[in-house]
Amino acid sequence: MGTLFSGSMLSQRFINCDELDVAEQKRLQIYVEERRSRLASISWFMRVFNEAIARETNYEDQCTGRFWGG
Repeated sequence: MGTLFSGSMLSQRFINCDELDVAEQKRLQIYVEERRSRLASISWFMRVFNEAIARETNYEDQCTGRFWGG
């Protein structure tokens, strides 16, 4: 199974142990706080969960659209 989010360029650099300057570290901290807030939100989780299911279903049915069918 793949990942739903690849992260920002900054988070990818952090994961790769690249050096970040002070401004980049501050921006990364804002990004982390935002993601933590989203992960604590059941409505955000359900939106992402439903989107993944809809995309898989559309792929299997060979159709496009925002939700099942289209």
